[in-house]
Amino acid sequence: MPDQYAPGLILGAIYPHLKKMTNETYNGWTNYQTWNVALWIQNEFEFYSVALACGDYAEFLSIMTEIDSGIATPDGVNWNDPGINHAEIDRMIEAF
Repeated sequence: MPDQYAPGLILGAIYPHLKKMTNETYNGWTNYQTWNVALWIQNEFEFYSVALACGDYAEFLSIMTEIDSGIATPDGVNWNDPGINHAEIDRMIEAF
């Protein structure tokens, strides 16, 4: 195999691109807060059931407040965290 195809060279060529991707997203989501909220909504039956009845994240927040389900995910991310990408969560909810 020619040296130009050595794994180190290939990774070296693409690593800057991979590093850039991971600095801008978190597991494919805008950031940790958005990922964490999405994770809990998709994987916890109570949250998922509420989201199914909602048209968007704002409605989800309203219902969560009404049923007094706490102000944060079980991991401690506040449901109203300003870092949460509402448009991204809205798209997820619409896809349900």
